[in-house]
Amino acid sequence: MVSSDYYPEWLATALLEDKLPWSDAIESTMPAFLDSYTLHDSVWIGLALDPIYDGGGRAVFRWDTIWTDGRVAFPGSFVAEWPILIIDFHRVRRVELVGYELESPAPTRGIDHAESQTLDSDCHRTVIADHYGGQLEVLHAPAVRLLCLNRSGQVQPIPGLGAV
Repeated sequence: MVSSDYYPEWLATALLEDKLPWSDAIESTMPAFLDSYTLHDSVWIGLALDPIYDGGGRAVFRWDTIWTDGRVAFPGSFVAEWPILIIDFHRVRRVELVGYELESPAPTRGIDHAESQTLDSDCHRTVIADHYGGQLEVLHAPAVRLLCLNRSGQVQPIPGLGAV
């Protein structure tokens, strides 16, 4: 059982029932986001894919905002207080996980780095690698939505990112 001290009670319902404040999300691209911000030391909460309707996917993190140079509030060293960052990928073409063997689970899946590149006008490749050699690769449409929420579920701004 997962502690509600770590995951706010509203998070699972909001993700499952799509009750997130998407009207307040920032539409951008992963290269633009990663040119301004990093996911370094952030911690995975989960990844969900939606093959039924729009073929999208959502990556959810506890975002370590200490690396934002004060642009996004850093509430402290307790991971459960870090803001939640949700990346909404559009039209996911492929997802590949490498280095997540069940025989040797890592004590944490903190992020080491992330990178994204344009493959063509309709496809970007985003790779998110953890500290233990695991990595997620997503091929997706260029546009993504970014949503940053505090522990209470209130939208937190991500300054410096504009619309695509």
